Amino acid sequence: TEPTAYGAIITSKEGKKDYIFRNDLPVEVNEAGIVFSGTAGFIREREAGKSELALFHGSRIGDSRFEISTTNKDAGISTVLSNDLSISGLYSCVGSSGVTFKWTRKIPKEMRFYLDGIRQSVKATDETIVATIPAGKHLWNLTVGLPDLPRPEIDFTRNDRGKVLFAVHPVAGASGYRFDYSTDIGKSWTKLKPQPKEQLLMEAMKNETKGYVRVVALNKEHESQPSVIYPVYFTTEKPHYPDGLKLNIGNGKIDLTWGKVLGCSEFKLYRRIKGSEKFQVIYHGKEPLFNDNSLQANKIYEYTVTAVNGNGESGFSNILNNDPSGWMNFNPMPGETFRRSVNLYDGSRDNSGNPVDLYYPR
Repeated sequence: TEPTAYGAIITSKEGKKDYIFRNDLPVEVNEAGIVFSGTAGFIREREAGKSELALFHGSRIGDSRFEISTTNKDAGISTVLSNDLSISGLYSCVGSSGVTFKWTRKIPKEMRFYLDGIRQSVKATDETIVATIPAGKHLWNLTVGLPDLPRPEIDFTRNDRGKVLFAVHPVAGASGYRFDYSTDIGKSWTKLKPQPKEQLLMEAMKNETKGYVRVVALNKEHESQPSVIYPVYFTTEKPHYPDGLKLNIGNGKIDLTWGKVLGCSEFKLYRRIKGSEKFQVIYHGKEPLFNDNSLQANKIYEYTVTAVNGNGESGFSNILNNDPSGWMNFNPMPGETFRRSVNLYDGSRDNSGNPVDLYYPR
């Protein structure tokens, strides 16, 4: 390890170097074919001409082939660089940022910029591409070919007479999907035949009652990281009712939410006026929430919810109502945000200047 004015250089046994940039105050580095501007980041040399670049806090990082600059110093951006005609990486920030990608040679006119598999509008010159990346966490790539693919996200599972319909949300840039199945919690996988649809009806392989599924998005050049491992249950039993029904009572409306049920893709929400016998369905859909705006003044309503799948409909959940005298509907400060007892350094006043006792003992 060699200490430097900006951090350190760590040399491996194979002679590859890691350039560590870490300083409380911003530093400017331009030496040995590397550039950096900021307080935190690293450049790692790897085998066969590969390198890794990560900018944690700053505005510029690069090596002798490729450079990244950002307008937002809080934006985190990284890449693994091997082929400078096909580059991908990650972006993460609570805000958006303009990003300039710069090569040390002329780039093909066919170079495209993709964000989460979707082609983006950019400003381009012979050696640079300038793009804007919105707030959040994103997969980006620059390529003359097809885009890298985001990791698939699970949409739903639906138990159906001993089988399970498994679905992921469509992945931008994907032309197909591969479903992998495991019976040993992901220690080994059976890769099923790729298919164009993002849904597949799964069956048990050896009469097991439980299995595990992951999904990989595909195009002709790339495959995504696998989705999270998700359990499936092969059963003919009706589902359990949803837990956690909650009423948020407002002026002339009630916002209702409840928990999801594994193996169910639909819910039914029922309502009746207190004292009535029969419930009426007021909502039937995929989302575990509903805004009830069709209320009569001075009426007390009772609510219950069920889960639905291919095996049938569950029983009713616990019944809740909007009775203002009910203890479950007591809310002394509607809309109150999180509060924390915080003392100034003198230990005698809060952030509003009011006298307080010490929250913690000395």
